[in-house]
Amino acid sequence: MLRNDAAAKALLRWAAAEREAWLEAVTNDPLLPGRILPSDYLGQQAWRRRVEVLRDAGRQLRTFDPEKTGAGRA
Repeated sequence: MLRNDAAAKALLRWAAAEREAWLEAVTNDPLLPGRILPSDYLGQQAWRRRVEVLRDAGRQLRTFDPEKTGAGRA
């Protein structure tokens, strides 16, 4: 749970950096069809974890209320 405006802004900065890193990764190493993946390939596991983390980050941002933390006051 995000406790203040600074934490919300930090999470948004992280999300932007994560997106940039992901795009760079899949541009340099595109996702392959499952039938031709090496047996030790971790890309699908990384994708599932990424989806979980981004879902949680989105939930935190959607439920963040700056008024409750005092961050919305001037």
